Amino acid sequence: MRTVTDLKRQEILKAAAAVFAKRGFQKTLMEDVAGKAGIGKGTIYRYFSSKDDLYFSILDQAVEDLLTCLSIDLESKASPEQKLGKMMSDMADLLLKNRSLFKLIAETGARDMHKRHKSIHLQNKKIINSIAEVIEKGMKDGHFVRENPRLLAIQLAVMTKTTVMEFSGQGKDKIVDRIMELFLYGAAKNGKHLHREVRNVIGNNLL
Repeated sequence: MRTVTDLKRQEILKAAAAVFAKRGFQKTLMEDVAGKAGIGKGTIYRYFSSKDDLYFSILDQAVEDLLTCLSIDLESKASPEQKLGKMMSDMADLLLKNRSLFKLIAETGARDMHKRHKSIHLQNKKIINSIAEVIEKGMKDGHFVRENPRLLAIQLAVMTKTTVMEFSGQGKDKIVDRIMELFLYGAAKNGKHLHREVRNVIGNNLL
């Protein structure tokens, strides 16, 4: 159960996300966020030490939400192929919802990125570990060829991130379907036809 403090923090994060997305990092002022949230600027500093802290807290929350989704995906009774498809769909949701915010990272400056590097690395590691766990289980059950599961997890995650950020206008379902097709069957002309359950993975109830 969320406390009043938690709710206020979430309200500030939501308001800040809207302002950052509209104005960019450099042009956003704490006064802008306070106005959007309907609070005084001093209230923001009770929860966040700086604009940098506020911005990265938005991204941290988004990634934590993704990790929660991935944890649920791991516990589903779906096939490994379906689990991976659902995970990439969840990741695509995160990227599309926060696409404009992720693009602002460069505006914060290299010093700020250095401060956050350890936290970002830990979050990325958790995401990769979740994907690798599904791949490793799939290998043991004969769904996938024997390979380094972590390497495959990194490749799948990077392919998803890059493709979604570059081709966001094509629609999430189409993008994720294509990513899973390439990951599972490759780009060879004589590759296997995509199985029906994989092609229809988006939109299915997998839990």
